[in-house]
Amino acid sequence: MKNSTMINENYALQINRWCLESLGIWQFVMKSSYFAKIMAVFLIIISTFLLGFIIIPGILFAFVLIKDPAIRLQVSGVLSFCVMGIMKYYYLNLKKGQISDCINHLISDWKKINNYDDKMIMISYAKFGRYSSILSAVFMYASSVFYAGILPFISPEMKNEDNITMRNLAYPCHFIIFDEHESPAYEIVFFTQCCCSFVMASITNGACNLATVFIMHACGQLEILTSWLNNIRNNDSESKDMYLKYSAVIEQHATTLRFINKVEKLFQQICFVEVVGCTLNICLLGYYTLLEWNANDTGGIVTYLLLLTSFVYNIFLYCYMGELLTQKCQGVSNVVYLTDWYELPVKLARGFILSIVTAQNYEPLKAGKLIYLSINTFGTVIRTSVAYLNILRTFMA
Repeated sequence: MKNSTMINENYALQINRWCLESLGIWQFVMKSSYFAKIMAVFLIIISTFLLGFIIIPGILFAFVLIKDPAIRLQVSGVLSFCVMGIMKYYYLNLKKGQISDCINHLISDWKKINNYDDKMIMISYAKFGRYSSILSAVFMYASSVFYAGILPFISPEMKNEDNITMRNLAYPCHFIIFDEHESPAYEIVFFTQCCCSFVMASITNGACNLATVFIMHACGQLEILTSWLNNIRNNDSESKDMYLKYSAVIEQHATTLRFINKVEKLFQQICFVEVVGCTLNICLLGYYTLLEWNANDTGGIVTYLLLLTSFVYNIFLYCYMGELLTQKCQGVSNVVYLTDWYELPVKLARGFILSIVTAQNYEPLKAGKLIYLSINTFGTVIRTSVAYLNILRTFMA
């Protein structure tokens, strides 16, 4: 582990940089050379091609080639995940300016900090965000490797209408101009689908990790604010130092609330896509796991369980961060209220009352301005997915 004095904003943002650089987004978010931006445009074009390589042949397979509703249901989970990836990817591209603004705000907060205790608070939350991002990446990339690179070789072989054995592919597809199951087309399609899987895993990780780092940073700033307020309570109410400290508290509170507002505006749509998409995908992955269980396909069971774990962890992380941020904002309100503000000079007491009102009027993070992100929301997502799974099993039995 690095020395604590060496940990800075680069440590907090490193995982995000790795994910977003591979997608061509980071180069436009941060200052980059002209050559780096040209390479970023090239990466965006490649990523767009790979996403289209999955979704267009997949739609042709599901709605042109296949007529059986049961088979369509089995491929709908893959298509829904692809649609989620496309929506998040182009939303992140459209919001590069807002991402840059939030990152610059985060960097500015790191540079302003000079107190050892305050820096240790920021480091603790930066570590939490980093470790959560690493765990999310491990789940997502591992499940993607199993699904795209290993599952086609360990799944039972398929046969076409002429009773000819066909080699499996991870993503269902239908190419009008060639047969994807014959060499060398099969090898090309298989390799391209593996690249597609990497891109979609990077998109999911990039969005989730960015939200994690920003929200954990906001929680760290609120924790510092709480620490400052506790220090004010121990000072002489008539000292000028107390007025200076409270002025710093007001500035810190206002700055942090502005940052939270930026983060909420940036991730409202992404969180909505995650909540709705994960509800559907958890249901479908549960259904696919049951199908593989009935078929005694160990490889399929392991792969779908990994994917299920990844989706559950991601939606839990979003909801947990929303819950934690709400608790930190409420904690600021409680600390201000418990201060003996009624014994302070009138001018200073008015400021404390205003701080109480401001802290109490905070609204939790919302997905699409509709759904509060909280542990209760996570429970609702899981219950809804299980309910849909039971309905699905009843109709498909």
